[in-house]
Amino acid sequence: LRHKPPMFDPSYDSFDYIRTSYCGGITRFHNKSEVGKWLHGKGIGVDINSSFPYSYTTFPLPYGKGKLITDMEEFKFKKDKVYITRFMVTNFKIKENKEPNISKVMISTSQNMKKVDTWVKEFHGQCMITCTSADYDYFLKNYTYDEFEIMDCMEFNALVGFFNRFTNKFYGLKCQKGVSPSIRSWVKLILNGVYGKFGQNKCADLRRD
Repeated sequence: LRHKPPMFDPSYDSFDYIRTSYCGGITRFHNKSEVGKWLHGKGIGVDINSSFPYSYTTFPLPYGKGKLITDMEEFKFKKDKVYITRFMVTNFKIKENKEPNISKVMISTSQNMKKVDTWVKEFHGQCMITCTSADYDYFLKNYTYDEFEIMDCMEFNALVGFFNRFTNKFYGLKCQKGVSPSIRSWVKLILNGVYGKFGQNKCADLRRD
């Protein structure tokens, strides 16, 4: 690659490739004393966890083994697939009124990242980013950047709805009349967290917006 510096190792390991693209969720919070004022002053509150059943029954989810694609010159991303993509970029910055979605765990660089915030708003220099289809599309739309070049990608088969039976069963149980509060709480936890639980980080950064 024209811009690939010597400190990057473009070797392929499927587990490391996938792991690097996973950054965990963004957690936003307010103190209880502020919630009422915030709701009345700025709109409505959104329970992100409760949106998970909607997300994994509405959007395509990957399955099977990813296919490594290295010839990117004429390659076109397919709408019925999902991807993990590695690309080189220089000097990126989040646009005004947009939230950063690139985590420092996605970034490979010669620079020391220890003091960098978890969610990177601005980066000066050259780096390699590994991210999923959703984060890749968000980056192109909501960041400014220089010297962009795709290195390679992993292509996965994808399907919408293979959690539908699971979701319908437990969501129906949650809404069923006469269900005890303890059972309803247990069902809610399963619905909210089962898909992401196995990839959960051991620690998490909270941020206050």
